[in-house]
Amino acid sequence: MIDTGTSLVYVGDTAATAIHNNIKGSSYSKTDGNWILPCSVGNSKGSVSFTLGGKDFHVPLADIIDEPLGHGSNMCNSGIQGGDDGLWILGDVFIKNNYCVFDHSAKPSVGIAPLRY
Repeated sequence: MIDTGTSLVYVGDTAATAIHNNIKGSSYSKTDGNWILPCSVGNSKGSVSFTLGGKDFHVPLADIIDEPLGHGSNMCNSGIQGGDDGLWILGDVFIKNNYCVFDHSAKPSVGIAPLRY
């Protein structure tokens, strides 16, 4: 689901674990029930890729940094969180890096194209 009203990306727990296992310093906070990662990841090159319809769509690591855990903390919440393995919601973290066009005509569809930098 692509949702303009959702700020984060929610993927299945299995996918969230796989994504964060590839980001140095990230961990799952049992206290908060969220994935967290070093805020410095925002300075890293690289991206997280989502494959839809056989095409890859990228989200730069800098764009998955959400708010810091607290004043002066070097850890931030991740913009990608886990949930139900059968439901993925691609929110603003994804949308701001990819053109998404919603067609509400007689044959509803969604078109997605990567941004060119």
